[in-house]
Order: sequence, then C-alpha cells, then structure tokens
Amino acid sequence: MTIARATTPRRRPPPPSDRYRAVARAAKQRRARRGLPPIATAIVWGLVLASAALIADTAALGVSHAGGSFGSFVTNLIPDAVPAGDLTVAETTGLVGAAPVLDAPPQFTKDAALVIQGLVPSFGRAADRKVSIALNGGAATVVPIDANGHFALPLILVDGVNQLVVALVTPTDTVASTTATVVLDHTAPPLALTKPKNGDTVEGPSLTVEGTAEPGATVLVNDRNVIVGQDGSFSESFSAPVGAVPITVIARDRAGNETKTELSVTLKAKATPGTATTTVAVTLAQSTVKPGGFVNANITVRNAAGPVAGLRVSLQVGVVAIGTAVTDAAGHAAISFAAPPNEGIAQVVVLAGSATGSAVLTIAK
Repeated sequence: MTIARATTPRRRPPPPSDRYRAVARAAKQRRARRGLPPIATAIVWGLVLASAALIADTAALGVSHAGGSFGSFVTNLIPDAVPAGDLTVAETTGLVGAAPVLDAPPQFTKDAALVIQGLVPSFGRAADRKVSIALNGGAATVVPIDANGHFALPLILVDGVNQLVVALVTPTDTVASTTATVVLDHTAPPLALTKPKNGDTVEGPSLTVEGTAEPGATVLVNDRNVIVGQDGSFSESFSAPVGAVPITVIARDRAGNETKTELSVTLKAKATPGTATTTVAVTLAQSTVKPGGFVNANITVRNAAGPVAGLRVSLQVGVVAIGTAVTDAAGHAAISFAAPPNEGIAQVVVLAGSATGSAVLTIAK
C-alpha cells in the first residue's frame, strides 16, 4: 500500500523591516493631512478633559469615587433646564409688540381738540385689560377696548409741546406702552412780498413774485406750489396775458395756520420796434384813380420814443403783396404801385413788424 504524503506550500519570506517603517510613515502623513472632522475633534477633546478630571478625582479621593466624579463633570457641562414661567424678555416698554398702535397723530396742529385713537394687537387683548392715556404727565384716563381692539379718547391740548403716554394696562400692572408728541401752534406764519407791489404796472410777458415766509412753510402763488429756501425766501415767475393780473400768495405752516396776501398788478406788452406801441401812418398821393393808374403811398412809422428808423415795411393791396421799403431817419418810406384793373374800393395795408397801418383807395373811371 502506498501512502500519499501531503505537501505544505512553502512560506513566503517576510518583507524587510524598512518597508514596514516606510508604509507606517506614509499612513501617518495621510492622517495628518486629513485631520479630524470638527465633530470628532470635539468628542476627542471632551474625552480628554473628562479623563483629566477623572484622574484628578481619583488621586484625591480614591478609585471608588472616580465614577461619580466623571458623571458630575459631564453633568456640569449641560445647563439646567429653566421653567417656561421663569423666562423673561428684555423690553423696556413691556410685552414685545403688545403696545397700543396709534392712528398717526399729527406732529403739529392748530386745533386744541384732538382725538387719540388706535388699536391693541389681538395677542395683547384680554378681558381684564384696558388702555391708559396720560397727557403731559397728568393723571391717566383709562378707556375700554372694544371687541375689535379699538380705543379712542378726546383730549384738549395745551399750547406748545404735548407729551402723550398710551399704555396697555391690567388692574395691577402695565403690560406695554407707547409715546407720542404733538405740538399745538395757533400762530399764523409771517409773509412779506417784496415784488411786485399792489397796483404796479409790469412789463410782460412774464411776471415774477418774490418774498419771504417762515422757513419750512408751504407757499402757494395763484395755487402753484413754490420752493421755499432755508432762509424762507421764495421766487415764482409765470406768464400772464396783458391787462390786470390778480395775485394771491398763501403761506401755510406745518400746523395748518395760513397767512394770505392778495394784490393786483397790470401787465403791459414789452415795448420793441414793430409792437403794438408802434404807429404806422399811410397817406396816398391820390385817393381816387382810374383802373391800373399809378399810386404813390407815403408811410410814416413812429413809437413813443419818436420816428422809427431802419424798419422794413411792406405794402399790399387787398391780399396782393406789392413791395417793401426801409424807413429813413425820419421814419418815412415810400412805395409806388399800380391800382387794380377793376373799379371799386381797395384796402391798402402797410405792415411794420407787428404794427399795421392802412388807407382806402377808390378805383373809378
């Protein structure tokens, strides 16, 4: 009988020790580069501190007290729970958001009678709560809150600054409060016009109104808002037709007090050559001519200063333009033309800028 002998595989020789050390160094470098996550770092430091406390307690009191000391250390790291009833919120006016909301009282007013009204937020309402209103540090008046949270109280203000304190109260405490300031002012603002004066005659086509009012006041000139400077000065220019121009200036302060000034001035057209202030005289050498006959027109142009020289004038018969000429130093010009071929009456018109003059020519056989 033949017995088979098992063969054992030959063992591999161990790697050299230098290779082990190289692999260990590489692994250590990788760990150093990666570092620990924040949570893991916190856990590690917690364990380190706990271990230190444990060692200290053990050295002082013995091993038997180590477990209790470790537990007390960890417990001290966690703050005690606070009952809900003991929680407080820092708010100088009471419960956050529960203060009465006022219906925008005016900062300035000219009326002493003022109704203070507003609303208590829904979460601030309760059956035993009301609104307390005090004026200028005086005794407070307590008013009820209706089903919708509204409240109101009429007050009489004093001249000058009025301080209001409106509070949400219970029978024993103030829940929250709010304040407001209202200035009572009865005095009308100053208003002085420097230009124009009542009854002035002003050359057009525009008119300028200037003056001073109270700084911060609203100024209207003929219902137009005007910008008021920091020193109270204002100026407004506007166009107006020739003739009497009524002007109304109103100064209104922040309290609503008004000062009104009314005046009237006369606006005249600007005097320039050829305007309505210029006169044009037309004289025909013959007032009656035959059809197609020769006519000589003599023209004189003057204004308030005297003869107008160097002004170009044009002549037309009816709607037919005939010709032009320039006035001399005496304001004279002459234009000759042929009469129309048909019998009748013809209007001879001379234009000198915007001024005109005319004469009547009779055509007859």
